[in-house]
Amino acid sequence: MEQRGACVEDTSRVGGDFPDAVVGFLGFTELVEFKVTTGKLSEGQSLFAKTWRGRPVRVIRTVDE
Repeated sequence: MEQRGACVEDTSRVGGDFPDAVVGFLGFTELVEFKVTTGKLSEGQSLFAKTWRGRPVRVIRTVDE
């Protein structure tokens, strides 16, 4: 993401099921959860994503995404 011009802040250690990163690109800020191709959100991560009132949490599973 940084190679494509985005600002990336690693938030994986925040805890509380907060997403892995905050990404800024082209004036937008996204919360991002990184998973392997077959990875699933934990119950807490799913609840966080459902109750977050900002832009939807993005789940990134591949380099192309």
